[in-house]
Amino acid sequence: MDTGARCDENQTLMAYGRTSKSLVVICVNRDGGLEYRGVRLSDNAPLHLPITRSSDGTLVASNDGVTYAVSPTQILVSSGNDVIYKDSWIEFKEASFSQSGTSSSATTTGSPTTTVSTTTVTVTSSVTPTTTKPAG
Repeated sequence: MDTGARCDENQTLMAYGRTSKSLVVICVNRDGGLEYRGVRLSDNAPLHLPITRSSDGTLVASNDGVTYAVSPTQILVSSGNDVIYKDSWIEFKEASFSQSGTSSSATTTGSPTTTVSTTTVTVTSSVTPTTTKPAG
């Protein structure tokens, strides 16, 4: 999908997530800085912000008093103590990077396999067909 939730060619994909209302990617710049790139699906409005990792591992970006917190379980958009948007991921994947830093894959048993190479993500699923015998 060609949206604002996509890393540039000079960035590496660190994580991506999808809710019913948004797409989010976290990109790593060549200097090691992190960037939040989100798209609101209702109007395809993109948002690109620098993002940092908090002490509990949550990724946090801020824009004009609004905070975007990304964890492996949810996205939380808030302003002060007011929750603007909170949703669990339909899908969320974090890449695990090899020592060489060129490419790697992250695999979860029973889930699709995600292969990460620079900014390309390929998702494949294996399905085992079932055979039913006719009644009789």
